[in-house]
Amino acid sequence: QALAGGVTHVPLLQMAWRKHLHELQEDGKYEVVLDRTLNEKLGIEVSRWHSGEPALLILAIGEGLVAEWNASGNGRRVRTGDSIVDVNGTRDDPDLLVEELQKQTVLTCTMRPSDASDPLHLRPTRAELNDGLVNWRREMAASALE
Repeated sequence: QALAGGVTHVPLLQMAWRKHLHELQEDGKYEVVLDRTLNEKLGIEVSRWHSGEPALLILAIGEGLVAEWNASGNGRRVRTGDSIVDVNGTRDDPDLLVEELQKQTVLTCTMRPSDASDPLHLRPTRAELNDGLVNWRREMAASALE
């Protein structure tokens, strides 16, 4: 099953998570902090993943808090194919992860990056596709005016 959500402004809370982020990087995982206190959309579609480490597999990234996190340049970019393995200390149950993501609070998400050779990881995000489509339309409109 997929979950559609949205995201917007992302507070940095850098001092609170920098030390923990260093520890996470040693095992390849990384952390993303998203402020959902204003009930903004996360902008992701996920699938519940029960094999191995239970997680939420990111299938698509659209407009929302995750895309804003990626654009901010303040941490590792979330990519299609990465997995959410922990949200605010909740782990080991994809259904509970979904419940936690739906709360109107600051979300501290531990992410497991996908294997770089994973075809899902290589897919562009929706935001990247939209940017490409917008640029293509502009080029077509400009050439039509010439």
